[in-house]
Amino acid sequence: MRRPSFQLIALLAVVTARAEEVSYFAVPSGAGPHDVAPGPDGTVWYTAQQQGALGRLDPATGRVEQIPLGRDSAPHGVIMGPDGAAWVSDIVRFDPVAERFASFPSDRKSANVRQLLGREGEVWGAESGTDRLVRVRRDGHGSAPAGARGSTRP
Repeated sequence: MRRPSFQLIALLAVVTARAEEVSYFAVPSGAGPHDVAPGPDGTVWYTAQQQGALGRLDPATGRVEQIPLGRDSAPHGVIMGPDGAAWVSDIVRFDPVAERFASFPSDRKSANVRQLLGREGEVWGAESGTDRLVRVRRDGHGSAPAGARGSTRP
């Protein structure tokens, strides 16, 4: 009984990825983009970790805007929440329609939230620096929970 040679198996295991189109979009120098989250309207959100900002890219025009998140921010992740807002791992919600922030800061300085996931009515995060999980619940009308800080810019 003949066994297939290692070379033949290796050759079959190699698959070349093909794409219809690959595009690259420049962001501001030194931004240090970390995570991306495409929105339902075509906008692509990203974290500019080294500049403490939330980035917004319009792939149709190539226009990039960075929105500062405030002092000491170094956002790790960003998701599109079930409410249509961009949620940043600093536990900051940015409503792109109202251009308004809501911030839900941890009660512990070393929270270090690096991941967020959302489902209808709530967003969850992992505070790796405190060994806790955090949940931000939203009411059915899309407004921030009681006690949220909000501003047009943080």
